[in-house]
Amino acid sequence: MDSHMDHTEIPVIETNEPLFDVLPKLYNFISMAVGDMAYTFEQMLYGSQGHRLRQLVHALADDTHNPFIIVALMILKWDFTTATEDDWGLNESRGAACEFVAWQFLCHLNQRETIEFLLEELPTPRRGSTNIIEPEAGNPGLASIQGDTSQAESETTPLLPNSSSFYRLFGGKRTTETQLSGTSQDTHQDEGTYAAQRYSRFFGLNALEIATIAHAKRFLSQRVVQRVVDGIWKGEIVFWDSLTVNSTKKPHIFNTRTADPYSRLRVPLYRKIFEAAFFISFLFLYYAVLVERRQEAVGIFEAVMYVWIVAFAYDELSGIIDAGVIFYQMDFWSLWNLSIIGVGMAFVITSESLIAQSALRLVASRSSVWCD
Repeated sequence: MDSHMDHTEIPVIETNEPLFDVLPKLYNFISMAVGDMAYTFEQMLYGSQGHRLRQLVHALADDTHNPFIIVALMILKWDFTTATEDDWGLNESRGAACEFVAWQFLCHLNQRETIEFLLEELPTPRRGSTNIIEPEAGNPGLASIQGDTSQAESETTPLLPNSSSFYRLFGGKRTTETQLSGTSQDTHQDEGTYAAQRYSRFFGLNALEIATIAHAKRFLSQRVVQRVVDGIWKGEIVFWDSLTVNSTKKPHIFNTRTADPYSRLRVPLYRKIFEAAFFISFLFLYYAVLVERRQEAVGIFEAVMYVWIVAFAYDELSGIIDAGVIFYQMDFWSLWNLSIIGVGMAFVITSESLIAQSALRLVASRSSVWCD
């Protein structure tokens, strides 16, 4: 380990520091800590190469309670992974360092803190906010952004959709515009706006989802992360207490005494069971329509299958809006579901066209008979 790495100062990250102030601090430290020689994840874990990274982990665990630590590290992992310049594997090592620090930091947290750091969604900056993605004072989680609502909006302010569902559906391409006065504030605004545009795809996602997009497989494979994933899968960790309109999405441990029983329909394990039953019913309807073979009209089974296709398409559209296009397309089976919808729609169109042609032929034949 060289002397330059030994003198790399560990960044001081305050609890209420905005995300776009946390990112450059961690970026600079990890870039300097890795140095000019590429290291593997295992070398950081067992060798002296991870000494400075472990010092960073201890400093963050002892002095920092900023909720954006894991989110920032996963965003940097994506940043290093998508870098195009030829650096002899340095960016790959820096990405591995981000995974190493995030994993080690989680090991110093209790269960409640781990759930908050991994599953709280990154909020979307509001127009007119003077602090871009800053934690709410007094809230340890990733709270909603407290924008300056008193600031007037001019005619040049772009019309942005207020619905987070609409925003996530189109992959987070929304930009953040702020109006600040003063030269130094303008510079900070320009930097924040550029960062907001660059990382806008991650707004509305949590650290676990960002890690999936960043292909942080080493981080995701660690036991502390897998316990959270298993908890979500089995319904031990839930996001919704009820299915009412006024319910808010917040990750927490499932409580049988306070939770709405119908909210268990959102548990991934149960949803997959329902999906399997749904696909079996689709196969039954499909083969029933083939056996029925009514070309002159829509049969009972065919009408039921049309309803099935519409319901399935609506469910998939809800999934895209809820997860966002970027995270939705990470799952192969999601793309498979879209192909099923496409085949179903093609079947409906061709079937209706055949029925229409049969009806026209029938009308034409009857007209010729009437004319004769």
